[in-house]
Amino acid sequence: MEPVTALQVVEIFKKIYDEEFGGRKRGRFRISRELVRKISGRKRLDSRFIEQVTEEGYEQDLIIINREDFFNVIEDRVMDSHRKVPKRIASRFFNQLKQDLSIDEDEME
Repeated sequence: MEPVTALQVVEIFKKIYDEEFGGRKRGRFRISRELVRKISGRKRLDSRFIEQVTEEGYEQDLIIINREDFFNVIEDRVMDSHRKVPKRIASRFFNQLKQDLSIDEDEME
């Protein structure tokens, strides 16, 4: 099989996204590195090609996360719907970090 482009791999990912499996009509999925290698028609997945697939995914509204043995694929709009951290919570942790660092600095003297 002739190797396919990053765009072609992402187009396949989009089709998989719309397939019914795993108890869901469509949606996010994870795919093994081995299956991506076979889909792409490559003997090995080099970092440059993985980067191209990831970038092409962004262009096609997919977030592709490169994990050790697999890839996670999720629509960017799903990621956009994750809960936002309120400033009050972020400030609390930031202030705690400042306190922890000042204690550590005092201990170092």
